Amino acid sequence: MLKLAQDGIIGFSSKPLKIVGGLGILSVIVSVAILIYAILSYAFKWNNLTAGWTSLMCTTTFLRGII
Repeated sequence: MLKLAQDGIIGFSSKPLKIVGGLGILSVIVSVAILIYAILSYAFKWNNLTAGWTSLMCTTTFLRGII
């Protein structure tokens, strides 16, 4: 029954694909913004950052952009 419902929703419409594509683009934009903030805050010493915070944020945003 679930497979039939899924086919009924997705099978005849491109709307779900457009929504998922838009969410993917939004996720990439947010990830790039966080990445830029992390690098700039490290370079200009804006915050008192914990050791390893910038590398962790860069890795996380990179993987989020891939997924």
